[in-house]
Amino acid sequence: MAPVPPSARASTGRLQAAVDLLAATPLLGPARLASLLGCTVRGTGLMLEELVACGAAVEVTSRGSHRLYGLPGTDGIRSETAGPRRYGQRRGRPPKVVVPEPLATAEEPPPAPAVTARLERLEVDYAALDALLADTNRVVERVQAMLKKR
Repeated sequence: MAPVPPSARASTGRLQAAVDLLAATPLLGPARLASLLGCTVRGTGLMLEELVACGAAVEVTSRGSHRLYGLPGTDGIRSETAGPRRYGQRRGRPPKVVVPEPLATAEEPPPAPAVTARLERLEVDYAALDALLADTNRVVERVQAMLKKR
Protein backbone atom coordinates (compact mmCIF):
# COMPACT_ATOMS: atom_id res chain seq x y z
CA MET A 1 0.00 0.00 0.00
CA ALA A 2 1.42 3.36 -1.01
CA PRO A 3 1.90 6.00 1.69
CA VAL A 4 -0.71 8.72 1.84
CA PRO A 5 0.66 12.04 0.57
CA PRO A 6 0.78 14.78 3.23
CA SER A 7 -1.77 16.91 1.34
CA ALA A 8 -4.37 14.10 1.60
CA ARG A 9 -3.93 13.71 5.36
CA ALA A 10 -6.43 15.22 7.77
CA SER A 11 -3.60 16.29 10.08
CA THR A 12 0.16 15.92 10.16
CA GLY A 13 0.51 16.50 13.91
CA ARG A 14 1.24 12.88 14.70
CA LEU A 15 3.73 12.67 11.85
CA GLN A 16 5.69 15.56 13.36
CA ALA A 17 5.48 13.91 16.78
CA ALA A 18 6.76 10.67 15.22
CA VAL A 19 9.82 12.51 13.86
CA ASP A 20 10.42 14.04 17.31
CA LEU A 21 10.22 10.60 18.94
CA LEU A 22 12.60 9.13 16.34
CA ALA A 23 15.06 11.91 17.17
CA ALA A 24 14.71 11.19 20.90
CA THR A 25 15.18 7.40 20.71
CA PRO A 26 17.85 5.56 18.71
CA LEU A 27 15.53 2.82 17.38
CA LEU A 28 11.77 2.65 17.35
CA GLY A 29 9.26 0.07 16.16
CA PRO A 30 5.66 0.60 15.05
CA ALA A 31 4.17 -0.96 18.20
CA ARG A 32 6.17 1.26 20.56
CA LEU A 33 5.48 4.34 18.45
CA ALA A 34 1.76 3.51 18.45
CA SER A 35 1.71 3.32 22.23
CA LEU A 36 3.57 6.63 22.53
CA LEU A 37 1.36 8.44 20.02
CA GLY A 38 -1.91 6.82 21.03
CA CYS A 39 -2.84 5.50 17.59
CA THR A 40 -2.96 2.14 15.80
CA VAL A 41 0.04 0.00 14.92
CA ARG A 42 -1.06 -0.03 11.29
CA GLY A 43 -1.24 3.77 11.24
CA THR A 44 2.23 4.15 12.72
CA GLY A 45 3.56 1.57 10.26
CA LEU A 46 2.22 3.67 7.41
CA MET A 47 3.68 6.82 8.98
CA LEU A 48 7.09 5.19 9.29
CA GLU A 49 6.95 3.96 5.68
CA GLU A 50 6.11 7.49 4.60
CA LEU A 51 9.06 8.85 6.58
CA VAL A 52 11.33 6.27 4.92
CA ALA A 53 9.98 7.24 1.49
CA CYS A 54 10.75 10.92 2.05
CA GLY A 55 14.18 10.20 3.58
CA ALA A 56 13.45 11.35 7.13
CA ALA A 57 13.93 7.83 8.56
CA VAL A 58 15.54 4.51 7.63
CA GLU A 59 14.42 0.94 8.30
CA VAL A 60 17.46 -0.67 9.94
CA THR A 61 16.43 -4.32 10.33
CA SER A 62 15.58 -5.22 6.71
CA ARG A 63 12.99 -7.74 7.88
CA GLY A 64 9.38 -8.28 6.96
CA SER A 65 8.22 -8.24 10.56
CA HIS A 66 9.50 -6.69 13.79
CA ARG A 67 11.00 -3.78 11.92
CA LEU A 68 12.98 -1.08 13.66
CA TYR A 69 13.32 2.45 12.36
CA GLY A 70 15.81 5.19 13.10
CA LEU A 71 17.19 8.43 11.76
CA PRO A 72 19.22 8.31 8.52
CA GLY A 73 22.54 8.13 10.40
CA THR A 74 21.60 4.88 12.17
CA ASP A 75 21.55 2.56 9.16
CA GLY A 76 25.01 1.24 10.16
CA ILE A 77 23.41 -0.47 13.14
CA ARG A 78 21.81 -3.06 10.81
CA SER A 79 24.42 -5.73 11.60
CA GLU A 80 23.76 -5.31 15.33
CA THR A 81 20.00 -5.73 15.01
CA ALA A 82 20.14 -8.90 12.92
CA GLY A 83 18.83 -12.05 14.55
CA PRO A 84 21.27 -14.58 16.01
CA ARG A 85 22.96 -16.93 13.59
CA ARG A 86 22.10 -20.50 14.54
CA TYR A 87 24.47 -22.78 12.72
CA GLY A 88 23.63 -26.46 12.77
CA GLN A 89 20.08 -26.11 14.00
CA ARG A 90 17.23 -27.16 11.77
CA ARG A 91 13.61 -26.20 11.69
CA GLY A 92 10.83 -28.61 12.43
CA ARG A 93 10.32 -31.34 14.97
CA PRO A 94 13.40 -32.10 17.07
CA PRO A 95 14.85 -35.62 16.85
CA LYS A 96 13.63 -38.22 19.33
CA VAL A 97 15.92 -38.81 22.27
CA VAL A 98 15.94 -42.36 23.58
CA VAL A 99 15.94 -42.40 27.36
CA PRO A 100 17.17 -45.67 28.92
CA GLU A 101 14.73 -47.44 31.23
CA PRO A 102 15.64 -47.56 34.91
CA LEU A 103 17.65 -50.60 35.94
CA ALA A 104 15.85 -53.41 37.77
CA THR A 105 18.42 -53.43 40.57
CA ALA A 106 17.79 -49.96 41.84
CA GLU A 107 19.13 -48.89 45.19
CA GLU A 108 16.79 -49.05 48.14
CA PRO A 109 15.49 -45.70 49.33
CA PRO A 110 17.08 -44.30 52.47
CA PRO A 111 15.22 -45.01 55.70
CA ALA A 112 12.66 -42.48 56.88
CA PRO A 113 13.93 -40.02 59.47
CA ALA A 114 13.12 -40.86 63.05
CA VAL A 115 10.13 -39.13 64.62
CA THR A 116 11.38 -36.29 66.75
CA ALA A 117 10.00 -35.72 70.22
CA ARG A 118 7.53 -32.89 70.63
CA LEU A 119 8.73 -29.70 72.16
CA GLU A 120 7.50 -28.82 75.58
CA ARG A 121 4.77 -26.23 75.79
CA LEU A 122 6.27 -22.77 75.98
CA GLU A 123 4.96 -20.66 78.85
CA VAL A 124 4.60 -17.02 77.87
CA ASP A 125 3.97 -14.19 80.30
CA TYR A 126 1.26 -11.99 78.81
CA ALA A 127 1.12 -9.57 81.76
CA ALA A 128 2.93 -6.77 79.91
CA LEU A 129 0.71 -7.20 76.84
CA ASP A 130 -2.43 -7.18 78.98
CA ALA A 131 -1.29 -3.93 80.63
CA LEU A 132 -0.72 -2.28 77.23
CA LEU A 133 -4.13 -3.39 75.97
CA ALA A 134 -5.79 -2.04 79.13
CA ASP A 135 -4.05 1.33 78.64
CA THR A 136 -5.19 1.39 75.01
CA ASN A 137 -8.78 0.66 76.02
CA ARG A 138 -8.73 3.50 78.57
CA VAL A 139 -7.46 5.96 75.92
CA VAL A 140 -10.11 4.85 73.42
CA GLU A 141 -12.87 5.22 76.05
CA ARG A 142 -11.62 8.69 76.98
CA VAL A 143 -11.59 9.82 73.32
CA GLN A 144 -15.08 8.41 72.76
CA ALA A 145 -16.34 10.28 75.85
CA MET A 146 -14.79 13.52 74.55
CA LEU A 147 -16.45 13.03 71.16
CA LYS A 148 -19.85 12.40 72.76
CA LYS A 149 -19.60 15.69 74.71
CA ARG A 150 -19.29 17.71 71.50
